[in-house]
Amino acid sequence: MDYHKHPPPYKKDNNNISHIPEEVSKRWVVNLSTKSLTKDQISVLSHGPKFAVTQERIEAEDIIPVIESGVLGLSQSDSDEVRSEIVKAIKQTTKLDSNITNKERIALKKLKLDRSIKVLPADKGTALVVMDSKDYDAKCLEMLSDTDCYEELKSDPTASLQRQLVDKLKSMKNSGNLTQEQYQKMRPSGTKSPAPKFYGQPKIHKPGAPLRGIVSSCGSLGYGTAKELARILGPLVGENGHSVKNAKDFVDRVHSRNIEEDETQVSFMPVASIS
Repeated sequence: MDYHKHPPPYKKDNNNISHIPEEVSKRWVVNLSTKSLTKDQISVLSHGPKFAVTQERIEAEDIIPVIESGVLGLSQSDSDEVRSEIVKAIKQTTKLDSNITNKERIALKKLKLDRSIKVLPADKGTALVVMDSKDYDAKCLEMLSDTDCYEELKSDPTASLQRQLVDKLKSMKNSGNLTQEQYQKMRPSGTKSPAPKFYGQPKIHKPGAPLRGIVSSCGSLGYGTAKELARILGPLVGENGHSVKNAKDFVDRVHSRNIEEDETQVSFMPVASIS
Protein backbone atom coordinates (compact mmCIF):
# COMPACT_ATOMS: atom_id res chain seq x y z
CA MET A 1 0.00 0.00 0.00
CA ASP A 2 1.33 3.43 -0.90
CA TYR A 3 2.17 6.07 1.66
CA HIS A 4 4.20 9.22 1.08
CA LYS A 5 6.36 11.68 2.96
CA HIS A 6 6.06 14.66 0.63
CA PRO A 7 3.01 16.66 -0.51
CA PRO A 8 1.50 15.80 -3.88
CA PRO A 9 2.21 17.96 -6.95
CA TYR A 10 -0.28 20.80 -7.21
CA LYS A 11 -1.57 22.42 -10.40
CA LYS A 12 -3.32 25.79 -10.18
CA ASP A 13 -6.06 27.01 -12.50
CA ASN A 14 -6.83 30.57 -13.53
CA ASN A 15 -8.65 31.18 -10.23
CA ASN A 16 -5.51 30.21 -8.27
CA ILE A 17 -7.23 27.06 -6.96
CA SER A 18 -4.95 24.08 -6.42
CA HIS A 19 -5.72 20.84 -8.25
CA ILE A 20 -4.06 17.45 -8.00
CA PRO A 21 -4.08 15.02 -10.92
CA GLU A 22 -6.63 12.25 -10.29
CA GLU A 23 -4.08 9.47 -10.76
CA VAL A 24 -1.90 11.07 -8.08
CA SER A 25 -4.66 11.94 -5.58
CA LYS A 26 -5.74 8.30 -5.28
CA ARG A 27 -2.33 7.47 -3.81
CA TRP A 28 -2.77 10.11 -1.11
CA VAL A 29 -6.16 8.93 0.11
CA VAL A 30 -6.39 5.42 1.52
CA ASN A 31 -9.99 4.28 1.77
CA LEU A 32 -10.36 1.41 4.24
CA SER A 33 -14.07 2.02 4.77
CA THR A 34 -17.01 0.25 3.17
CA LYS A 35 -18.09 3.50 1.52
CA SER A 36 -17.13 4.60 -1.95
CA LEU A 37 -15.65 8.09 -2.11
CA THR A 38 -16.66 10.49 -4.85
CA LYS A 39 -14.12 12.10 -7.15
CA ASP A 40 -14.56 15.44 -5.36
CA GLN A 41 -14.14 13.84 -1.92
CA ILE A 42 -10.90 12.18 -2.99
CA SER A 43 -9.75 15.44 -4.55
CA VAL A 44 -10.28 17.56 -1.43
CA LEU A 45 -8.77 14.94 0.90
CA SER A 46 -5.70 14.53 -1.30
CA HIS A 47 -4.56 18.02 -0.29
CA GLY A 48 -3.38 16.35 2.91
CA PRO A 49 -3.91 16.80 6.67
CA LYS A 50 -1.92 20.05 6.84
CA PHE A 51 -3.81 21.81 4.05
CA ALA A 52 -5.74 24.82 5.39
CA VAL A 53 -9.03 25.48 3.64
CA THR A 54 -9.87 29.18 3.49
CA GLN A 55 -12.95 30.02 5.52
CA GLU A 56 -15.99 31.52 3.85
CA ARG A 57 -15.99 34.07 6.67
CA ILE A 58 -13.97 34.63 9.83
CA GLU A 59 -15.83 33.46 12.93
CA ALA A 60 -14.89 35.68 15.87
CA GLU A 61 -16.15 33.09 18.38
CA ASP A 62 -13.54 30.64 17.07
CA ILE A 63 -10.71 33.14 17.54
CA ILE A 64 -11.56 34.61 20.96
CA PRO A 65 -10.72 31.46 23.06
CA VAL A 66 -7.35 31.19 21.33
CA ILE A 67 -6.64 34.87 22.00
CA GLU A 68 -7.49 34.52 25.69
CA SER A 69 -5.15 31.56 26.14
CA GLY A 70 -2.43 33.43 24.26
CA VAL A 71 -2.50 36.55 26.44
CA LEU A 72 -2.09 34.64 29.69
CA GLY A 73 0.92 36.01 31.50
CA LEU A 74 0.71 39.45 29.84
CA SER A 75 -0.05 42.58 31.80
CA GLN A 76 -3.59 43.96 31.67
CA SER A 77 -2.57 46.80 29.37
CA ASP A 78 -0.70 44.50 26.98
CA SER A 79 -3.60 42.03 26.94
CA ASP A 80 -6.08 44.81 26.12
CA GLU A 81 -3.81 46.07 23.33
CA VAL A 82 -3.58 42.59 21.77
CA ARG A 83 -7.37 42.15 21.93
CA SER A 84 -7.92 45.58 20.40
CA GLU A 85 -5.53 44.94 17.49
CA ILE A 86 -7.08 41.56 16.70
CA VAL A 87 -10.64 42.95 16.78
CA LYS A 88 -9.50 45.71 14.43
CA ALA A 89 -7.91 43.15 12.08
CA ILE A 90 -11.09 41.04 12.02
CA LYS A 91 -13.22 44.08 11.14
CA GLN A 92 -10.86 45.07 8.32
CA THR A 93 -10.65 41.57 6.82
CA THR A 94 -12.22 41.23 3.40
CA LYS A 95 -13.73 38.04 2.01
CA LEU A 96 -11.03 35.49 1.36
CA ASP A 97 -10.59 33.84 -2.02
CA SER A 98 -11.37 30.13 -1.87
CA ASN A 99 -8.47 27.74 -2.42
CA ILE A 100 -10.76 24.80 -3.25
CA THR A 101 -13.60 24.46 -5.74
CA ASN A 102 -17.27 24.73 -4.75
CA LYS A 103 -17.69 21.01 -5.43
CA GLU A 104 -14.77 20.21 -3.13
CA ARG A 105 -16.20 22.45 -0.39
CA ILE A 106 -19.56 20.65 -0.61
CA ALA A 107 -17.75 17.29 -0.56
CA LEU A 108 -15.80 18.35 2.55
CA LYS A 109 -18.98 19.36 4.37
CA LYS A 110 -20.57 16.00 3.57
CA LEU A 111 -17.52 14.18 4.92
CA LYS A 112 -17.68 16.19 8.16
CA LEU A 113 -21.37 15.35 8.62
CA ASP A 114 -20.94 11.63 7.93
CA ARG A 115 -20.64 10.04 11.39
CA SER A 116 -20.26 6.55 9.94
CA ILE A 117 -16.66 7.21 8.88
CA LYS A 118 -13.47 8.66 10.35
CA VAL A 119 -10.89 10.62 8.34
CA LEU A 120 -7.49 10.25 10.00
CA PRO A 121 -3.85 11.05 9.22
CA ALA A 122 -1.76 7.95 8.58
CA ASP A 123 0.82 7.04 11.23
CA LYS A 124 3.63 7.53 8.70
CA GLY A 125 3.73 9.90 5.76
CA THR A 126 1.09 12.50 4.92
CA ALA A 127 -1.68 10.34 3.47
CA LEU A 128 -5.22 10.54 4.83
CA VAL A 129 -7.05 7.36 5.79
CA VAL A 130 -10.82 6.84 5.70
CA MET A 131 -12.12 4.18 8.10
CA ASP A 132 -15.55 2.97 9.18
CA SER A 133 -16.27 4.51 12.59
CA LYS A 134 -17.28 1.13 14.02
CA ASP A 135 -13.94 -0.40 12.98
CA TYR A 136 -12.00 2.55 14.38
CA ASP A 137 -13.90 2.43 17.68
CA ALA A 138 -13.41 -1.34 17.95
CA LYS A 139 -9.64 -1.02 17.43
CA CYS A 140 -9.44 1.78 20.01
CA LEU A 141 -11.40 -0.22 22.58
CA GLU A 142 -9.19 -3.24 21.94
CA MET A 143 -6.09 -1.16 22.70
CA LEU A 144 -7.65 0.40 25.81
CA SER A 145 -8.60 -3.05 27.12
CA ASP A 146 -4.88 -3.87 27.49
CA THR A 147 -4.56 -3.69 31.28
CA ASP A 148 -0.76 -3.70 31.04
CA CYS A 149 -0.96 -0.21 29.51
CA TYR A 150 -4.28 1.24 30.69
CA GLU A 151 -6.38 1.10 33.83
CA GLU A 152 -10.05 2.00 34.04
CA LEU A 153 -10.73 4.55 36.77
CA LYS A 154 -13.85 4.58 38.93
CA SER A 155 -14.10 8.37 38.78
CA ASP A 156 -12.58 11.32 36.93
CA PRO A 157 -9.59 12.65 38.94
CA THR A 158 -9.07 15.72 36.71
CA ALA A 159 -10.63 18.31 39.06
CA SER A 160 -8.70 17.00 42.07
CA LEU A 161 -5.42 16.91 40.16
CA GLN A 162 -6.00 20.46 38.93
CA ARG A 163 -6.50 21.73 42.48
CA GLN A 164 -3.31 19.99 43.58
CA LEU A 165 -1.34 21.46 40.67
CA VAL A 166 -2.65 25.00 41.26
CA ASP A 167 -1.87 24.75 45.00
CA LYS A 168 1.68 23.60 44.21
CA LEU A 169 2.25 26.37 41.68
CA LYS A 170 0.88 28.98 44.11
CA SER A 171 3.23 27.69 46.80
CA MET A 172 6.21 27.94 44.43
CA LYS A 173 5.21 31.47 43.42
CA ASN A 174 4.77 32.62 47.02
CA SER A 175 8.18 31.19 47.95
CA GLY A 176 9.84 33.06 45.08
CA ASN A 177 10.61 30.01 42.94
CA LEU A 178 8.21 31.13 40.20
CA THR A 179 7.62 34.59 38.82
CA GLN A 180 4.08 35.88 38.32
CA GLU A 181 4.55 35.49 34.55
CA GLN A 182 5.71 31.85 34.88
CA TYR A 183 2.82 31.12 37.25
CA GLN A 184 0.27 32.48 34.76
CA LYS A 185 1.74 30.41 31.95
CA MET A 186 1.90 27.19 33.98
CA ARG A 187 -1.42 27.24 35.81
CA PRO A 188 -4.42 25.56 34.14
CA SER A 189 -6.98 27.96 32.68
CA GLY A 190 -10.60 27.73 33.79
CA THR A 191 -12.08 25.92 36.76
CA LYS A 192 -11.87 22.47 35.17
CA SER A 193 -9.50 21.58 32.36
CA PRO A 194 -10.32 18.71 30.00
CA ALA A 195 -8.63 15.36 30.52
CA PRO A 196 -6.02 14.21 27.98
CA LYS A 197 -7.57 12.65 24.88
CA PHE A 198 -6.86 9.24 23.37
CA TYR A 199 -6.96 8.64 19.63
CA GLY A 200 -5.35 6.34 17.08
CA GLN A 201 -3.54 6.74 13.78
CA PRO A 202 -3.71 3.87 11.25
CA LYS A 203 -0.46 2.12 10.38
CA ILE A 204 -1.26 1.63 6.71
CA HIS A 205 2.20 0.19 6.10
CA LYS A 206 1.26 -2.87 8.20
CA PRO A 207 -1.23 -5.68 7.46
CA GLY A 208 -4.68 -4.92 8.81
CA ALA A 209 -3.78 -1.26 9.43
CA PRO A 210 -3.53 -1.46 13.25
CA LEU A 211 -3.72 1.80 15.16
CA ARG A 212 -0.91 3.58 16.95
CA GLY A 213 -2.44 4.81 20.20
CA ILE A 214 -1.72 8.43 21.10
CA VAL A 215 -2.65 10.25 24.30
CA SER A 216 -2.75 13.98 23.58
CA SER A 217 -2.38 16.35 26.52
CA CYS A 218 -2.93 19.49 24.43
CA GLY A 219 -5.23 21.79 26.39
CA SER A 220 -5.30 19.49 29.42
CA LEU A 221 -4.55 20.59 32.98
CA GLY A 222 -0.78 19.97 32.74
CA TYR A 223 -0.29 21.38 29.25
CA GLY A 224 0.78 24.88 30.31
CA THR A 225 3.15 23.50 32.93
CA ALA A 226 4.73 21.05 30.49
CA LYS A 227 5.07 23.72 27.82
CA GLU A 228 6.87 26.13 30.16
CA LEU A 229 9.12 23.37 31.54
CA ALA A 230 10.02 22.35 27.97
CA ARG A 231 11.02 25.96 27.26
CA ILE A 232 13.23 26.04 30.36
CA LEU A 233 14.81 22.61 29.91
CA GLY A 234 15.06 22.69 26.10
CA PRO A 235 18.41 24.52 25.95
CA LEU A 236 19.94 21.92 28.29
CA VAL A 237 19.19 18.95 26.01
CA GLY A 238 22.38 17.69 24.44
CA GLU A 239 24.48 19.97 26.60
CA ASN A 240 25.01 17.52 29.45
CA GLY A 241 26.05 13.92 29.94
CA HIS A 242 22.53 12.65 30.63
CA SER A 243 20.83 13.01 27.24
CA VAL A 244 21.38 11.72 23.71
CA LYS A 245 20.91 13.51 20.40
CA ASN A 246 19.43 10.59 18.47
CA ALA A 247 19.49 6.79 18.12
CA LYS A 248 22.95 6.78 16.50
CA ASP A 249 24.36 8.85 19.36
CA PHE A 250 22.92 6.33 21.84
CA VAL A 251 24.41 3.35 19.95
CA ASP A 252 27.82 5.03 19.80
CA ARG A 253 27.76 5.67 23.55
CA VAL A 254 26.74 2.17 24.67
CA HIS A 255 28.77 0.27 22.04
CA SER A 256 31.94 0.26 24.11
CA ARG A 257 30.30 0.27 27.51
CA ASN A 258 30.62 -2.84 29.66
CA ILE A 259 27.70 -3.74 31.90
CA GLU A 260 28.95 -4.82 35.30
CA GLU A 261 27.44 -7.77 37.19
CA ASP A 262 25.65 -5.46 39.62
CA GLU A 263 24.29 -3.22 36.82
CA THR A 264 21.22 -3.54 34.61
CA GLN A 265 20.55 -1.70 31.37
CA VAL A 266 16.88 -0.75 31.12
CA SER A 267 14.77 0.74 28.32
CA PHE A 268 11.64 2.64 29.31
CA MET A 269 10.17 2.83 25.81
CA PRO A 270 6.58 1.49 25.81
CA VAL A 271 6.34 -1.76 23.86
CA ALA A 272 3.04 -0.61 22.34
CA SER A 273 4.74 2.35 20.67
CA ILE A 274 6.99 0.11 18.54
CA SER A 275 4.43 -2.58 17.71
